[in-house]
Amino acid sequence: MYAPAIHPNRKAEYKAFSFLDAEPVDMGLLIGDVLDAQEAKRKQEEAHRHQQLRQAQANRLLRRGEGGDVLALIQQFNESTDIATELAAAGFLQKDKRWIAPTSKSGVPGVTILAEGRKAWSFHEGDPLNDGHPHDAWDIAVAYRFQGDREAAVRALREGKL
Repeated sequence: MYAPAIHPNRKAEYKAFSFLDAEPVDMGLLIGDVLDAQEAKRKQEEAHRHQQLRQAQANRLLRRGEGGDVLALIQQFNESTDIATELAAAGFLQKDKRWIAPTSKSGVPGVTILAEGRKAWSFHEGDPLNDGHPHDAWDIAVAYRFQGDREAAVRALREGKL
């Protein structure tokens, strides 16, 4: 590390401190962590864009008049479906108060059910629910039972298969 550059006329205005008893930082690991974080953010933004596209597909169904009372059916599904039950059905494993996503490679619980008990937030890399937003039981069902295909999920809901 280098001390900051100081103009000779202002040298008295600055003080530099250093700790020499620490291990040197492995810059390769640090840069790797930064690159990993950037990649995770890119994946999260991509997942969010995919969710927006899926939502737009469902909205097109509603605009074409094919949605009927779909929003009310989704609300009814969310009100009648326990989010913990839906997480378990999707393959999540409960560990204490948190959940481990079926896509988890670490085995560390990274899904939290929020205080009101109606939404879950995922921090698991590779989990389709990890997009920076909380998700309800409907979102979990769409992501895991229908692999993100909202149109198929809406059809199943309208046919009473959910």
